[in-house]
Amino acid sequence: MKSGTIFNIKGQDYSIEELLDCSPRAAKYAGGFYLVLYLSPTDYHRIHIPVDGMIVERVHIQGKVYPVNEFGLRHMKRVLSRNERLTTYIRHSGGEIAVIKVGAMNVSSIKYVEPLDKDVKKGQELAYFEFGSTVVLLTEDHTFTLRGDLIPGKKVRIGESLGTLRLPNS
Repeated sequence: MKSGTIFNIKGQDYSIEELLDCSPRAAKYAGGFYLVLYLSPTDYHRIHIPVDGMIVERVHIQGKVYPVNEFGLRHMKRVLSRNERLTTYIRHSGGEIAVIKVGAMNVSSIKYVEPLDKDVKKGQELAYFEFGSTVVLLTEDHTFTLRGDLIPGKKVRIGESLGTLRLPNS
């Protein structure tokens, strides 16, 4: 993603700033990766910490509750930036990652696991949906290498690697 870049998800264009509700942190993610993880009603509905690190900010963005299924993402305008979102920013040894949990129609109940310490470990439970929805992961530029065989639409399972963080001096 480049600064001010609009990226395309299921035929819809989004900017980093729009998805992060104009957060001053948005500039950090220019040039980084984005991964969209859709959770269907039959999937596991818990979100786990993707990296060892420290939670530096949690933001609740009020919004609508449009469907985020295939139909909603293709036919409703900018669903991922219009729906309710909980964003968690986690600082790790190589930079920062944003975990954006997007609510959806009939499933907009996104809950943090409480108590949630500031210092977190990879695999630790972060939050959950009371039904299915979508998680968007953003990484900073030059901090992440995507797993070579990941392609859009490929199903991933809990604990499965999405790629590798690039740590300082590596």
